[in-house]
Amino acid sequence: MNYIVEKGENAFWRLVGLSPILISQVEEALDRLAEDPLHLGRKAVFPFPPRGNTYSFHCIFEGVRYDFRAFYYFKDDERTILIHDMTVTTSES
Repeated sequence: MNYIVEKGENAFWRLVGLSPILISQVEEALDRLAEDPLHLGRKAVFPFPPRGNTYSFHCIFEGVRYDFRAFYYFKDDERTILIHDMTVTTSES
């Protein structure tokens, strides 16, 4: 069962300004998460927000590695995961 993925305002703003190609790679990673969020995610523990789970992934674009961490939780409908925030760091690949 694939889950529906929603992005909260904080997660949305983390993607603003990124290349459309990079955003496409992020969307593909979130689609993978939607296929199996229980297996791909990890319980969020300190120093991360206490609610929900985290999902880490990376993308490489124009020689730069982008490391993402998505913070998400399951909504009450049990069919939707809400990405409430994301972090991104970069390094030369």
